[in-house]
Amino acid sequence: RRRARNQAQAAAAPRSPIPRFDAGSKDVIDAVIEDHRKIEHEEAPKSKDAIATETRAKELVDSQRDSVGALTHFRKRVEAIPVEEMRKHLEEKGYFVHDGFLDSADVITAMQEEADALRPSMELHMDQIGAGEYSISLKGGEEQYELAPRCIEFIVSVTKHVAPLFEKVDPSSCVSVMTTFDRKAQQASLKLLTGEESIVILYP
Repeated sequence: RRRARNQAQAAAAPRSPIPRFDAGSKDVIDAVIEDHRKIEHEEAPKSKDAIATETRAKELVDSQRDSVGALTHFRKRVEAIPVEEMRKHLEEKGYFVHDGFLDSADVITAMQEEADALRPSMELHMDQIGAGEYSISLKGGEEQYELAPRCIEFIVSVTKHVAPLFEKVDPSSCVSVMTTFDRKAQQASLKLLTGEESIVILYP
């Protein structure tokens, strides 16, 4: 009797309506399901070696991208040289000046910083010891390229694209020397030679 009474009471009790979801609720459910799916397929934490390898790979890709961009920039700058004017000046004066050749503040800054990095490897001009000038031959190679990639790429690109403008120029015989000026070194050498604290020399 008690069981029959309970069943009768349960049947008489009002039932809770079955929840119905609108379109917005369905989007929420889909998002939750997608999140769970991502969690299930989530990769295991990467090891330090794996992270280091990925970082190195990214650095190499970025380095190659920068190299290609620099070589392309230098090639375009060579193509912008007024060739006939250059040939005329070389024949008449023996030299040619083309202002704003690099045409990029970023490239100029990068090459200046690379010159600073090469400074310890440079040699003082002993024939002009009071000039404060240091120079180094840019020959490329792994060691120099690591310190001065833009400078080496500049030499490679200019040698490759300027030499063909002249019939008698052999690209393989081209050489490049970087010369920098150090005022402190100049003043120190002049003080040693003359005993003066500060001196200014004007070159013709």
